[in-house]
Amino acid sequence: MKLGKRFSISLLIFILFDYNLLKASDNDLNIILDTAETFFRSLADRDFKKSWEILTSKSRTLIVNEIHNNFKANKIIYTHEQLNTDFQINGIIAKTYWGGFLKSFDPKIVLDECIWEKVLSKKNYAEIVIRYKKSEHPFHLRMYKEDGIWKVGLVETFWKK
Repeated sequence: MKLGKRFSISLLIFILFDYNLLKASDNDLNIILDTAETFFRSLADRDFKKSWEILTSKSRTLIVNEIHNNFKANKIIYTHEQLNTDFQINGIIAKTYWGGFLKSFDPKIVLDECIWEKVLSKKNYAEIVIRYKKSEHPFHLRMYKEDGIWKVGLVETFWKK
């Protein structure tokens, strides 16, 4: 009888613990999806400061490096720090960059004309499988958890390696 009671209590604790893990996982799932949607919405609304904040550090670094190298090749002198600051405050370089980006990418299509099929998630990494309604093949938006916050891996998703 004691063994049965102990087993029942252990099973109950396991079930409650497991339920809390599922609940946390559902919460993480919502945060992942909200973060991705906020990113695309911020681009559509031209709130580039918000877009920049949601990007992974790798995406921000690679974008700044590309601009820096382009400027350097054209004898325009800006430091990495100046470029970073410009993006953080939504300065003229940031507005020009994102304006050019939006000429070839319409975030409203992702928001309004795509099916967000599923989320593949691990502890600090997730992929959102997104399919344009007229496409056979989806793309996998890569998301990374940095310092406890989910970020969009724009470069990690779309740039060629």
